[in-house]
Amino acid sequence: MLAFICALVFSGALIVAAYCDAATMTIPNRLNIVFAIAFVALGPLALGWQGFAMHVGAGAAMLAVGVTFFALGWIGGGDAKLFAATALWIGWHDMAAYAAVTGVAGGVLTLGLMTLRNVPVVPAAAFDHAWVARLLRPKGDVPYGLALAAGGLVVFPQGAFMAAASAF
Repeated sequence: MLAFICALVFSGALIVAAYCDAATMTIPNRLNIVFAIAFVALGPLALGWQGFAMHVGAGAAMLAVGVTFFALGWIGGGDAKLFAATALWIGWHDMAAYAAVTGVAGGVLTLGLMTLRNVPVVPAAAFDHAWVARLLRPKGDVPYGLALAAGGLVVFPQGAFMAAASAF
């Protein structure tokens, strides 16, 4: 039951974050806060206190990385916070896999958007939804929350956190 609850919370938060980022180019602070608080509530149950502390360390380190990337203008502030909140759940054990999958997903997303933005098949203004037109706008931003969500949704289910939560 604990594994199901953790999977539901983790997946739900990432899906909502991806949707918000795609639709508005914003990942709500409240979502990241709730995501982190859910980890504080569920993490010790699944991981024990030592494992919990290691995951908190991973989250703190990835917050520092995210803030650095934000300061350099490489990612948005919401992406930096989502990266840190997701790292709480992913932990050190699965961080390399998460970074690799997220990087590939981000590359595919970026290349896909660049291609769609430069192929005048249908003008962006023809879409009824403003968010689609915004995504297709030349030189527009990339909603990297989609890549962060993809990385988390691929890595988390078979990661160490879920293995520990499944033991209950």
